[in-house]
Amino acid sequence: MPAVLPQLVTAARLVIGAQALILAIEGDNLVLAATLIALSVVIESLNERLTTWLNAASPFGERFTDLVDYTTLIITPWVLTRALLIGRRNMFQEVLLDLPLLAGALRSARNTRPGLSPVFFAFVGVTGILLQVQELISTSRLTMILPPVVAVLSLLMIAPVRYRPLPAALGLVALALVAAMPFFQTEILAGGAILLGALYIIAGSFVGEKATG
Repeated sequence: MPAVLPQLVTAARLVIGAQALILAIEGDNLVLAATLIALSVVIESLNERLTTWLNAASPFGERFTDLVDYTTLIITPWVLTRALLIGRRNMFQEVLLDLPLLAGALRSARNTRPGLSPVFFAFVGVTGILLQVQELISTSRLTMILPPVVAVLSLLMIAPVRYRPLPAALGLVALALVAAMPFFQTEILAGGAILLGALYIIAGSFVGEKATG
């Protein structure tokens, strides 16, 4: 039973991600969709610790997690991010917005995991919804800004750089921030998450080890 428990948690993430996907497609409650994505990230981080504690890692569990990650951290946030863009887009912008699907698939197919975690792409849509960027930025400007941001994060997902994991204490702080963001001081925490994420991406490009595989 202990070995199966992390897989049950991963299955629960799939259900959460599927519900977020439905909400994002229907567009009725994008805030709830963003909240569920953030919840999925928190659950997965805790599940990694649970798997280590139970010594329950397995090839099946890793592959199952990859498939669920692609649903909850790539497909669902991709739909949510598109929901932010209500302006007209040209073909080049459409291609940029589609890059996460390709980058996420390539990352999942690799045996090694260089590159940036898909969590950073997932939080483009999450923080955008929670910050209500559609009210802060004009439709035309948002349409100009968002596709290049998505494209850069997509390329970083498969870049030959190994980003160093956060120290345990900082990791717990980041996890607490993500967990609280949809419910408490949302705009402040979402803005802080963007700033900290940008700092990590920039720092990681310097201190990360070049991938060899």
